[in-house]
Amino acid sequence: FYMKYCSDFSTVYEFPLTDLRLLNIDYFNNKMLCYNEGHLLIRNLLNGIILNNILIDNYPFLDISGFVLINNAIVCRKGVMYFLN
Repeated sequence: FYMKYCSDFSTVYEFPLTDLRLLNIDYFNNKMLCYNEGHLLIRNLLNGIILNNILIDNYPFLDISGFVLINNAIVCRKGVMYFLN
């Protein structure tokens, strides 16, 4: 994963991202929401460190494409919300 300046395409920062899917980015709080093998992962957008790890494998009815990270909360299209500390 890397972030680049639009003006000259130089790399601002980069780190390996091995998760299965990148679901959403919260640029205001510098966090990103990823999915990997039954877990929702909240990562730091600047360095990729895992900040939160939420097990969702027990909820097969949840569609992972419907998750959005908004203001330190994970919101699902089905109305489920999970508030981060």
